Amino acid sequence: MNCYPGGKQPKMRDTIVPGTNQTQSMVFPDNYKGVDKDGNPTAGKPKGMEQVLAECGLLSVLEVAAKSRGGKVVGTCEVCRASQAKHERVAKEAKSRQAEIEGFEPGCLARFGVSILDEQDGSRPTDCCMQRLLSLQDDFKNEKPLLQLIIEGAGHICLFLPKFHCKLNLIELVWGQAKRRESCA
Repeated sequence: MNCYPGGKQPKMRDTIVPGTNQTQSMVFPDNYKGVDKDGNPTAGKPKGMEQVLAECGLLSVLEVAAKSRGGKVVGTCEVCRASQAKHERVAKEAKSRQAEIEGFEPGCLARFGVSILDEQDGSRPTDCCMQRLLSLQDDFKNEKPLLQLIIEGAGHICLFLPKFHCKLNLIELVWGQAKRRESCA
């Protein structure tokens, strides 16, 4: 999500503000008369993090926290950017070493640094940047993927398999057998 309205960001679907039944729209209405910082009309465009935080009453909290640190409100701070890059690097490493961890028990990803990152994530301030503050809001944390909503809307149950747990995914076992038979033939 961009910091400001418009730009090249996906249009997100509406959500419910936590603790209320109020709908939070992530897109400006088609009849909206406002403009972005460049003077372009924002009607029908994505709102951006700043606007969403302002509508939820959280932008003032972020501004106070930034002033107390002697800085200004930013979209993504350096700590969050570094943490996100580290998460991605560890996930990529774990995926590349998936063959080593095929038969592992729960919790063994700690040797790849995953649990350590989660602990570090919890110790970071909650009001360091717009992205961090939004990511901790219940409506963003508990949002279901669109695919899951479509499947459940059709009356089915949607279950996602855990990542890096190949032995829980039957198609992976069948695929492994097929590869072994092909290599033996």
